[in-house]
Amino acid sequence: MVLLYNFLFTLSTFTKIPTPQIEYNEENTKYTFFCFPLVGLVLGVINYLSFLVLSSYISESFVIAIIMILININITGGIHMDGYIDSMDAFKSYRSYEEKKKIIKDSRVGAFGMIHYISIILIYLVVYFFLAKYHLAIIFLLMPIISRTIILFLVCNNEKEPNDMLDDLISPLIEDRYLMMTIIYFVLTFVLSVLLSPINAIILVGTLFLGAILYALYFNFMFKNHFKAMSGDLCGYYIIMAEAIAPIAFIIVSLVFILN
Repeated sequence: MVLLYNFLFTLSTFTKIPTPQIEYNEENTKYTFFCFPLVGLVLGVINYLSFLVLSSYISESFVIAIIMILININITGGIHMDGYIDSMDAFKSYRSYEEKKKIIKDSRVGAFGMIHYISIILIYLVVYFFLAKYHLAIIFLLMPIISRTIILFLVCNNEKEPNDMLDDLISPLIEDRYLMMTIIYFVLTFVLSVLLSPINAIILVGTLFLGAILYALYFNFMFKNHFKAMSGDLCGYYIIMAEAIAPIAFIIVSLVFILN
């Protein structure tokens, strides 16, 4: 029951999916980040099924792409996009460390945040258009799992910002076993890929993970130049970027194979 309560708590915290009310206490939240990739699985299944339904009734890839973006934002409640916007306001302010900490915690949207919000939406539109055009529904399923699996790894390998939600949700148990859980989620992702796309499973999962991991390395270097520790907003920033970058990596590899 403890694992179920932790999963439901994580689902209710990071999505708008209706769940039973779970009491906020140490027992019900200690496995939160272990459950984070499972939340990604739920989001991926919703995205996957939504795409299959939309593609059955709508022939225009551009329209499907727009609807998929709206579905994704509404299911998560925009929580990760909010972190992305706050992070961009801080990153692009070119202020001191202390001032950046204040900016990233400020709930107001600044000019840099809005500029990059529009930019990332346009990037998603192009990526989703390509996925819709070539009926790559499986990427809608896999990407939320992959991005949240790597966040589990990043959070446990970096110092956490004091008085941030990460500080409350990361227990010593998670930090002791995160590597094992990361491997388990990687295997789960690969199994799903084999079941749905057996011919392309290795290339598919390999390319998506490689794209997300390479961006994680860059992100790890970048955020340490701006901040000393991970925060919930930075997690949101990584998820938004990884779910755009990794499919782009797959698109590039696909185009290379097609052209050759």
